[in-house]
Amino acid sequence: MAISYRNKKDLVDLFNTFSLKHFEKAPWDLKENQSLTGGRLQIIDTTLYDKDFHFQLINELISKDNSMYDLMFLTPNITKGINHADKLSNILNEWDIKAYNNTLKENITEFPIDEHRILNYHSCRGLEAWILVCWNLDIIIQNIKNSFYSQGGDAKEVSFHLNNWLLIIFTRAIDTLILTFENKESEEAKLIISIAQSKAFKHMTVL
Repeated sequence: MAISYRNKKDLVDLFNTFSLKHFEKAPWDLKENQSLTGGRLQIIDTTLYDKDFHFQLINELISKDNSMYDLMFLTPNITKGINHADKLSNILNEWDIKAYNNTLKENITEFPIDEHRILNYHSCRGLEAWILVCWNLDIIIQNIKNSFYSQGGDAKEVSFHLNNWLLIIFTRAIDTLILTFENKESEEAKLIISIAQSKAFKHMTVL
């Protein structure tokens, strides 16, 4: 059992419950670091992620002595010609928010301290963020599934890869995990909303 030295305790509880429900043959089984108490989850429609909401996040960063760097976005790969990272960058630019869009490179370790980070989900290994925003998580999940199905993978193999990727993605968050969904009624959204609504996690979740 691996000890999670990055994620706060309530997030670790959430991650373990999520994996046990959806990947019971290979649960993540992360061991809590008892000194890292707290943790927060917020689930929101992507279209409702507006300027006011984002500036609330910036205020939270500042109040905890963090920098802009400590808010990181993970975006889907280009989907049907839609570049999600570029669209997100344009939104932030309209709000006069600096963001370093580095979705074309992998294994990047140096970013401007005064800018948010924007990366494709497959480039997030080894990184962490006080606030992690998974942008259009339903599209990320669909892309992961489609990628391995297109390579001839069966349902078991696709589940294995989805399990691994969601473990990598979710555990980048230290304090706050924000999941935006293009469609909150999608099966991908329901994967986690049903758990987030449960009594055990109501104290840490905003829907």
